[in-house]
Amino acid sequence: MNSNHSTTVETIQAGDLFSRTYSVPLYQREYAWGREEIQQLLDDFKDSFESDKFRNYHIGSLTTFVRVDASGRHFYELIDGQQRTITLALLLRLLSSVVPAGIPPFRLSERLRFENRPEAESFLTTFDEHSYDPPAMPMSFRRAVDAMLDHPVFGEDFREVLPEFAEFVRSHVVLFLVTMPSETDVSAYFEIMNNRGLQLEYHELLKAKLIAKLPDDADKTLFDKLWTACSRMDGRLEDRLNKETIQAIKDRKQWWQLDGKAVTFNETPGEEGASRSIIPDFPNFLLHVLRFCCQDSADAVPLDERLMRKAFDDRLDDIKPEHFLDVLLRMRLRFDGFVI
Repeated sequence: MNSNHSTTVETIQAGDLFSRTYSVPLYQREYAWGREEIQQLLDDFKDSFESDKFRNYHIGSLTTFVRVDASGRHFYELIDGQQRTITLALLLRLLSSVVPAGIPPFRLSERLRFENRPEAESFLTTFDEHSYDPPAMPMSFRRAVDAMLDHPVFGEDFREVLPEFAEFVRSHVVLFLVTMPSETDVSAYFEIMNNRGLQLEYHELLKAKLIAKLPDDADKTLFDKLWTACSRMDGRLEDRLNKETIQAIKDRKQWWQLDGKAVTFNETPGEEGASRSIIPDFPNFLLHVLRFCCQDSADAVPLDERLMRKAFDDRLDDIKPEHFLDVLLRMRLRFDGFVI
């Protein structure tokens, strides 16, 4: 356990990875690996196994912070490498259900947590019991499992060597586990990583900061769901929200501060295959939202993504998350209506 003030790096076998508990914080984007990424990873594992099944295959690093929960138990907060970690977790759990002699069964739902994402945790609980017939939600996890089961390593021609392949994944797929000191400033860490050109985005951290201001867990979960839907700029917002979510929005009367009326959604499905000729990225869109929220000093808000962190951090104490989400949803719906 990393109890000192230095960063530690250790090499860890995939089979030992989930002897620890990991948590995916809200500022991380949702799981997004699709069929292409998953099948490429399995292709790489299969090629390495068939080339030399006793040689280690490195798949990169995970960056974590050590945290302590309310009961005093330690867990690892995932900072970088979430997509790889979740994919490997699903694969190991799937292999353990097929060849338990190669990978002893374990309960993934006890080793992987998702902050305020009950659908993800519900999926893992069901997946532990029914690995070959996982639930449909969240769809990203279901698609990942289907992509694995469609790969040749789970096919009839590979059945005889699957136990050896499982042992290869358990013992010879290795990662570097980087553990940052627990007192590390997350915001500062993101800024450093962004300056190095790595794929860590400030708007995910901003979401977590705003959610932290909400006292109710149900409100936090809804805020996260709406923010994530708004961040996907390649389609209509309404098409990413189900009826239950839209009703939950309407029920939050205390959130609607512009005119006291809930956001109005057009629940008619959008035109399939519709595309946009102009798609701003989400961070720049958030800067426009901030300008609207700070009308008395709008000109002081730079429309420059490179200055986003300072623009928000300078005003974060005065931003009410409910008000910001209200403006975000209204501007996103207006955007959907005019940009085709």
